[in-house]
Amino acid sequence: MSARPLRLALFCVALVVSSPFLSITSLAQKPAAARPKGAAPATGLAKVCEDPYSGPELKTGWPEPPAYLLFKRANSKVWGPNLRIKLPGMQAATPTTAHTLVCVTEERLEMGEYKSGAKAYTPSWDVYLLRLPDHAIYFQKGGIFGGDAPFIKWHPGAGIGSQPVSQLQEWLRLVLKSDVARLKLRLPFTSPDKVRQMAFSGDGTRLVVTRAPYHYSSPQPDLKKYPLVTVFEVASGQPVANIPVEDEPSAVAISANGELVATEHYGHPQIWNVGSKSIVQKISADGVRWLAFGADGNLGVGMRDHAAVFNPATGMELFSSAGSRIIYGDDRWIAISGDGATTYEVRSKQPIAHFAKTDKEVAVSADGRSELTMSILGSQVRWAGKEAEYIEMPSIGNEGTGRVSAIVSAPNGFVVGSNDGIVSLLSSSGSPRLFATDHSQIESLAISQNGKLLAVGDSSGKVSLWDLQ
Repeated sequence: MSARPLRLALFCVALVVSSPFLSITSLAQKPAAARPKGAAPATGLAKVCEDPYSGPELKTGWPEPPAYLLFKRANSKVWGPNLRIKLPGMQAATPTTAHTLVCVTEERLEMGEYKSGAKAYTPSWDVYLLRLPDHAIYFQKGGIFGGDAPFIKWHPGAGIGSQPVSQLQEWLRLVLKSDVARLKLRLPFTSPDKVRQMAFSGDGTRLVVTRAPYHYSSPQPDLKKYPLVTVFEVASGQPVANIPVEDEPSAVAISANGELVATEHYGHPQIWNVGSKSIVQKISADGVRWLAFGADGNLGVGMRDHAAVFNPATGMELFSSAGSRIIYGDDRWIAISGDGATTYEVRSKQPIAHFAKTDKEVAVSADGRSELTMSILGSQVRWAGKEAEYIEMPSIGNEGTGRVSAIVSAPNGFVVGSNDGIVSLLSSSGSPRLFATDHSQIESLAISQNGKLLAVGDSSGKVSLWDLQ
C-alpha cells in the first residue's frame, strides 16, 4: 500500500474512533492536578509562582506596570511565557525591569464527553499578582474562563475550548491602568457576610457599612459573632463602632459629622449616637425604604407612599412630597417615585423630571434630571435630553458574563459596579472610565460628597476605599 492511501485509511479510522458529536453528560469540575512524583522543583520566579503566598501579603499596595508574565499549562509543571498574551505599553521584556509578576495557571474543566468517550474541556485560568522584587502578593483572581469545546471535532482525543486570552488581557489592562482610580486602603475584615449598603458622612471622615447575613437558607449558630452595622474612620480604616442593631437594616445613613447613624428597624427609622452606641431618637414613620442625611443636618426618609424630611433632634417632620426614595443633592432634597417615573423637589413638591416607568432598581443624579436603572437583564442610563444608553460591562470572571450588580449616584454622574469586580464611572459628557478591583461580585458602592473617594463592598464581606483621579 502506498503512503498516501495508508494515511487516508488511518484518518478514516481516527474519524470513526473519535465520534465527533459532543454529548454533555457531566458538569463536574476536574480537580487540580497534583505535582507528579519526582518532578523537579521550580526555581527563580517559577518557584515564586508555584507558591505565591510564601511571601508577605500587601495590605494597601496595588499592581503597577511594567508586568512580567509566567504561564503554566494544564497538567504541566513547566512555567514559561505565553506569547499570545500581550500587554502593549505595560509588559516588561525581562524580570529585572518588571514591577509586577503575573502568574497564570491553567486548569481544564470537564464539561461533558463525545460519543467516543473522549472528554470535552473548557480552559480556566487562575491569576496571581505579586510585587517585584520582594515577591509580596497583591491578590489572586480565579475563574477566567475560555471557550467551550467544539460541538463537532475532526481529530481524535479530547476536545478543548479556546484559551481566555482576550479576557485576561482586558482585565490586566484595567488592573494596571492607573489614570482612573488608586487604591487608598482595604478596610480590616470584620465579617464574611455580603455588604448591603454603605454611606459616607458629609465631611468624608467616616463610612458606615451594613451587611446582609447568609442565614436565610442555612442558619448560622455564630450569627451574633459578626456585626451588621459598622462605622469606620476613613483616615485609618479602623472601625470606631459596631451599632448593636437587632436585625439586618434595609436602609442606613450617617450624618454630616459622622456622629449619628440612622437605620431602618422593622420599617421604622432609628437614630443612633455613634459614640455611645445607643438610640437617641425614634422617628414616627412607617414603611421605610430609604434613608439619607443632608448637608442641612436633617434626615430624609423614603417610604412606600411618600418621602419626608425630619429634624433628627426632635423627630418632627419638616416637609414632604410624593416619592419613595430620597437623596440630598444640589443643596436640596430630591425624591424619586417608586416606579422611577418622576423626580420631585421635596420642599416645593414640584416635579423635576419625568421618565418611563420601570420596576428596576433606580439611582437618580444629584440634580434629579437623570436616572440609572439596574437589573439582571440589563441596565441603562437616562441622561437629561438624551436617548437612553445601555451599560456594557466587560465579561471577565466566574459567571462568564459582565453585568451591573451595584449602582450609586455621584456629584457629576453615576458609578457602576459589576459581578466581575469592575467599576465604571459614567458622566454625560464623556465615555465610561473603567478600572478593575480585587473584589468578587460588587454588592454596594458609596461615594463621598466631594466625589473624590469611592467605597466598594462585595459579596464576600470585603470593603476597599479608592481615590478617584
